[in-house]
Amino acid sequence: MKGLILVSIIALASIFGATAQSATITFRSDEDISVKIFKPIDGAYNPNVTSDVLNLKKDVNVDYQVAVSEFGFVHCEYFDESRCDVLLLPDDHLEIGYLKNKLAFKGSNADGQMYLYNQGGLGNYYGKLDSLISHTITNRIDFGGIDIDLKNKLLCPYYSDLQKMSSANKISKPFEAILCKDLEYAQISMLNVEYQNLLIGRIHKYKPLTSDSIEIIKRIHALFNDPNVINEKTLKYNFAWVGDYYLLKWNSLTKENRALLRESYPSETFGGIMYNLAAPTYMQSALFGIGFVGELRYPRISFDHSKLLAYLKVKFPNSEYIPIIQKKMEELKK
Repeated sequence: MKGLILVSIIALASIFGATAQSATITFRSDEDISVKIFKPIDGAYNPNVTSDVLNLKKDVNVDYQVAVSEFGFVHCEYFDESRCDVLLLPDDHLEIGYLKNKLAFKGSNADGQMYLYNQGGLGNYYGKLDSLISHTITNRIDFGGIDIDLKNKLLCPYYSDLQKMSSANKISKPFEAILCKDLEYAQISMLNVEYQNLLIGRIHKYKPLTSDSIEIIKRIHALFNDPNVINEKTLKYNFAWVGDYYLLKWNSLTKENRALLRESYPSETFGGIMYNLAAPTYMQSALFGIGFVGELRYPRISFDHSKLLAYLKVKFPNSEYIPIIQKKMEELKK
């Protein structure tokens, strides 16, 4: 090792009031390359707002500290488009080695980190699920077959791999449980997309019977109406699917109920992301924050920026998104 660089990041407690502890990622590379770090914001998974950029030098270790409340996923993107999500628990010390376009892991739960990396963030499961569902469609939808195939061909092999690593003490029990939950959320996200596609006949151009449509809608609501699915830990995982649910929920509300959620704020305060008001209050800071950042990145003027910022300052004064949004708004003005 030619040198050691220490990057100190102040550990901030999340807005949920949990006490944050520190975990350390040691970055190492066999060549000069930069890596972008995306730390959780407001305790929620963040793949969109760059927290820091580290300029790695060949064979020089860089220690990077991350505040962790119970657990957190950190997204990393190298400038050659190599990327990974790593799962950190308090006091973890994980080494990520960049080795000619490939990543290797040492330290805390390294085998599990490599397993998560090789699964491509679980994105490859979309294709597998699509094949499973398509296989069950003949003259009508075999919902029982979908459930059986999903369990036997998709979930059980994944759970089995993690259980073997845990039994061999290659990963910790908490790490195993969190990755199992991560797959559960991926499954919910995928099923929601596939069921929506079934409703509009996108899969094999199959037009569902009325009875099938009723069953599909019931199943979509059942995916989300479970306290084990939607709770204060949900946003720690990749939560892109959450917005789909609250849009569905918002569209089912009466005009009177929507007005109650909007309070006295005018419609232009929220614009196209007003449906986030249907989410629990503990989720809204992150949901509005990520929607706001997306709007500033790809401007569509779907809501009044100043009014929504003022709303967030009143409702979530300690949100980590507020200074991020203010900075990006100033950059746009320039």
